[in-house]
Amino acid sequence: MELFQAYLKATATGVVVACGLRALTPYLVKGNKGLLPLMVNYIIGYFAVGASSAVNVVAMRDAELKGGISVRDEVTSEELGLSKIAAKQAITDTVYSRIIYVIPMFFVPALCNLALTKAKVMPK
Repeated sequence: MELFQAYLKATATGVVVACGLRALTPYLVKGNKGLLPLMVNYIIGYFAVGASSAVNVVAMRDAELKGGISVRDEVTSEELGLSKIAAKQAITDTVYSRIIYVIPMFFVPALCNLALTKAKVMPK
């Protein structure tokens, strides 16, 4: 059930962010052609994926936020106890890494598409 709830929260977040930003697109682009609409399209997808990924991590790791995670001594590997602060830091780091690692997936194709279009290799 926890998995389904996390999936539902993440999916709903992605849809709300994407639809909300799409509703703002006409005001952001205002009839511009070329690079701006293309980049806005990729940025909207990026924000939707980033937001849903962040919500998914927090939803899946909610028990760790409430109860803490095991903290061990680096040398002896002896368990020192549970830490909510360590759990929060670990989840925050995971959210940041998930937001950062999708950057190439969204912007490299956009830049390649732009370069091919400018070189007149990409059909219209």
